[in-house]
Amino acid sequence: MCSTQNDPDKTLSSLVSHNEKEMDLSRVNIHQTTSFDPSSNQQQSQNFYSDKNNIQAFGSQTVRIPSQQQQHYLTNNSQSSNVFFSPYQRLTPSNRFFNDYRHHSWNNSNNFNSMRKPRHSFENWLTTDEWDYDNDYGQRVRFETQLPKRKWTQVQLEQKFSHRNHFTFKLISFNVLSQDLLEANGYLYADCISEYLDWNYRKHVIIKQIVDHHADIVCLQEAQEDHYEKYFRVKLKEHGYESLFIKRSGGKPDGCALFYKTDRLQLIDHKLVPFHCPTIELLDRDNVGLVALFRPKTSRSSSDDAFCVASTHLLFSPKRGDIKLAQLQYFLAEIDRISIKDDNINVEPTYYPIILCGDFNCQPYSPLYQFLLDGYIQYNQYKRSEISGQILSNCYSLNLPSNELLPSYYVRSDCRFPTKTKTIDIIEQKTTNIVLDDENQDEIIEKKDCIQFSEYLDANNVDNPSAVLIHNKKFHSVYEHFNRSNIPEVTAHINHESHNMDFIFYTTGSSGQKTAAISTNEQQKTTINDRLYLLGRYNLYYQNQLRNVHLPNWQFGSDHFLLLAKFALKLQHV
Repeated sequence: MCSTQNDPDKTLSSLVSHNEKEMDLSRVNIHQTTSFDPSSNQQQSQNFYSDKNNIQAFGSQTVRIPSQQQQHYLTNNSQSSNVFFSPYQRLTPSNRFFNDYRHHSWNNSNNFNSMRKPRHSFENWLTTDEWDYDNDYGQRVRFETQLPKRKWTQVQLEQKFSHRNHFTFKLISFNVLSQDLLEANGYLYADCISEYLDWNYRKHVIIKQIVDHHADIVCLQEAQEDHYEKYFRVKLKEHGYESLFIKRSGGKPDGCALFYKTDRLQLIDHKLVPFHCPTIELLDRDNVGLVALFRPKTSRSSSDDAFCVASTHLLFSPKRGDIKLAQLQYFLAEIDRISIKDDNINVEPTYYPIILCGDFNCQPYSPLYQFLLDGYIQYNQYKRSEISGQILSNCYSLNLPSNELLPSYYVRSDCRFPTKTKTIDIIEQKTTNIVLDDENQDEIIEKKDCIQFSEYLDANNVDNPSAVLIHNKKFHSVYEHFNRSNIPEVTAHINHESHNMDFIFYTTGSSGQKTAAISTNEQQKTTINDRLYLLGRYNLYYQNQLRNVHLPNWQFGSDHFLLLAKFALKLQHV
């Protein structure tokens, strides 16, 4: 190792760590060989880089230290920091160095897709504005935007909801990106720094994102089973959470997890919901969901103060909107069963308030999205690729069928299960065409428990000739999806592309869904207690802010952004 020549070099060398694994997550370091060209004078730049006294070696890194007169371009948060900050992070238009700095003759690039590939096997990374250039040594230096801190948007004044009459709580929905899926689809993350793709780095960033918000409920998608058991479950238990988990079927490594604060919430009921059913064509995929019913742990709450939380991760395939719609139809039926409060056939059914969240793999205002908000869809007027809105047009895509999506003896077209009738009762009454003997009866009942459908059979249900689905929940979205300039919000940023596919929905009051072309028996009114209020949401980034951002990175541990909302639940007996 070379010895330092002067005090300024010692000062700067103290800022570079040979152990990047212990870096402060609130800052970013410089990787591999770092060369800095703060001067517009070419001769000065050459002298600077050729000065052997300005070279320090630390382990496998070589850091070129600027001369004393150039050090004002380098800034850091504290002398004890082991990282560099780029100059632009501290420079503003009012700064006397700003104009000199931004007019350097570097190859500016605002289009990230046009960036050149590195001419060597190593890259340098700084966190600053939107520039890309090749330095004197042929090294490609990429400048990646540091995103500003997200802020809260207050929807309603919290003072209106006194703590005596309302229970306030926060909910997170977060696709944390399964490590196995990341590695299996590495081409999507080719432009990310490999260090930030490592699970041993990502897990600390993800858990910090979660615990910093002190949410009462945390819904995770793509939670890998071994990471759930060995990390998420252990770490979040230290913060007072208990959890539920369902793994995807078919040997898939990940699933959905739900964590809740035990000192704030009591779990009343829950259902783990696999969507796979080998006997039904549109339910042949391995996606899952889970539904839970909670009650606040307060002295003023009663059994009437329950609310339902459901989380899912629907199929990704943009071309198979028919499968997504069928999965949602079945999931809504499971939500209906858990959230129903009073199902007397002589009166309108009443429901507890519902929060539905997750990765829906659809775009805002797509037919699938509108079905949740409107409670109605006539699906045979769409092609399969049009349902989720991920593909604008596909002339080769097939139309959805004109008959029922799912067999009506499993799930009705109003997204409710048929009248409960035990399978064994149906067998004994011989009301179906199923013929069983003693040898295969146990097998059928075992299969019933596995696929979780056959408990609900109704031989009197008929096909749905109008190709219409309805549901009796009135959902609203927590997020608005666009700003006033019509720039879309982003919930996922993958391989240079921004998407809005993660949502939090909540019910407000009674549903007024359309009922045209629906049989009289299916025109059901419903009452959802209007007791759930949205107080605020954690702002998302907009598409124009993510031009030079790659996820995961040092700042964010997943390729999805965390969604967070605050609600108030009005207590019944106060």
